[in-house]
Amino acid sequence: MAVDSPPYNLKLAKRSHSAGRVPPTRRAFTLMEVMIAVSIIAVVSVLLVTWTRATRESAAKVRCIYNLSQLGNLTFIYANDHGGRMLYYHYDRDAKYERWWRTELTSKGYLKDEKIAYCPSLVAPNPQTVQSYGMRLYNPKADNPEGYDNKNINKGELVTTYVHFSRISRPSTYPFYADSVQSLDYSVATRAGKQWHRFSINPAATNGGGIHLRHNGRANVWFADGHVESLDAKGLGQVGILSAYNEKIEPIALPQP
Repeated sequence: MAVDSPPYNLKLAKRSHSAGRVPPTRRAFTLMEVMIAVSIIAVVSVLLVTWTRATRESAAKVRCIYNLSQLGNLTFIYANDHGGRMLYYHYDRDAKYERWWRTELTSKGYLKDEKIAYCPSLVAPNPQTVQSYGMRLYNPKADNPEGYDNKNINKGELVTTYVHFSRISRPSTYPFYADSVQSLDYSVATRAGKQWHRFSINPAATNGGGIHLRHNGRANVWFADGHVESLDAKGLGQVGILSAYNEKIEPIALPQP
């Protein structure tokens, strides 16, 4: 039995019916939703910045340890070529010339890469200045360090100071090079708060260069036996350091054993 065709076109009717429908409107974000989204973005941004800084500082700390290790190796090579001793300071008043340990290593060709002498956590200083890692200060009145040999000729006209490794009784606990900084109150403003070429074991008493806890409360130290350690305040106190500078370059007393 044949089925009669519908009296009108169904496809056309459906199309016409659909064309007459009003599409649903898109709901806008509420103020609360916008505020929540902005807050989430802000939190993520802070976390990302914190992570980036932590990663950068971690890399700088590793590089600093490497630098101190290399600097120590060069010092041993120099000492081996100079009777087992390392120059600390030389001054010739007649020639109006002074030379510290870093200049000695550079001028004699031992230190060929100047970047090894600086901690990357602080802005790189001018290589012509006395800003670098610190070598333990020779000051018999304040520090009484072992191994030093001071030759004062003609009442200060010629001064040469060496440190003899063989005279250091316990090299494994003798801080030789370290992260150091100059006091913020230093008389030369351009050098205040910068890396410094020597450190005292008690800078709080001398208001001078001292060890700097710049790596999240720690300082990297090269010891006279050739190893490097990253020490906190307690660790520095255990190796004879009486005071140091915190990250804000404020002098702090260290706990003593």
